[in-house]
Amino acid sequence: MTLSKSKWLLAGAWLAGAGIVFAVLVGQSLMGRYGRHADQAWAWYLPTVMPTLSLIIGTLVVDFRNPAAGGDAPAPRGLLWLAAGLSVFYLLLVAVSVLAQPLLQQVDPLELMHRSNLWLGPLQGLVVAVLAVFFRGTH
Repeated sequence: MTLSKSKWLLAGAWLAGAGIVFAVLVGQSLMGRYGRHADQAWAWYLPTVMPTLSLIIGTLVVDFRNPAAGGDAPAPRGLLWLAAGLSVFYLLLVAVSVLAQPLLQQVDPLELMHRSNLWLGPLQGLVVAVLAVFFRGTH
């Protein structure tokens, strides 16, 4: 697989994963799941995905404006699998932090989001590091 196609594959995974959680949060916010504190749910979600999405989208825009930068060379397979695996794992944990709330009635939904930062924060650092190398350091 070419580097360019690999970038679009990872971008698709991120946009789909973050988009699903986004849609769930919109629905929950509209239905009053967080009461008057919907802003706190969004304050948790946006920093959880936006830095990585900004890196990905920014790189794709640069590649679009300079097609030679996109890369028709083969993607480094090991790095691609590491980036994809960490990304999927991270996005699943983000989704679980939102989707598991109805199953955990004894825990306040916002408290669960806050608690999830204990594992999401360090993992986000690893994911962004691998994606940054893959998106900008492989050509």
